[in-house]
Amino acid sequence: MEEGSDLGSARSSRAMTERTREAVFRGCAVLALAAAAFHAAAIASPGIARIEYDATYPAWRHLLFIVIDITVAWLLLRRPRWFVWAFLVLTLQVLSGHGRGAWHHWVEQREVDWISVGVSLAAPAILLLLIIDRRRNDGTR
Repeated sequence: MEEGSDLGSARSSRAMTERTREAVFRGCAVLALAAAAFHAAAIASPGIARIEYDATYPAWRHLLFIVIDITVAWLLLRRPRWFVWAFLVLTLQVLSGHGRGAWHHWVEQREVDWISVGVSLAAPAILLLLIIDRRRNDGTR
């Protein structure tokens, strides 16, 4: 076996990993856009808003999270070095809001709030992916 072929194989393997990583972050960006769409739908329809939020949830918060979610989607595709810290703050907010909300919903109504559970699992998972991505990029620069 030629030495050059091993190098070529390693390069193609690494390229595949980079393609896969980019695809995963594109998928995460789509999830962020879906969250923005849900907030937009919640403003337009009180029936949709009641799926996840109580009647006192203000429209300005939906608007704020539309902006945040769209910005997050864009940043997930670019992933500047500082973004991991900003996403950590968002993850803490998600766990504080949706995580506590899921827990209270379970305790009070014995029902699973699947949206809050999903968001509460997705945010830390995406944060972990961002940390891994940053460490990998720091090692190659």
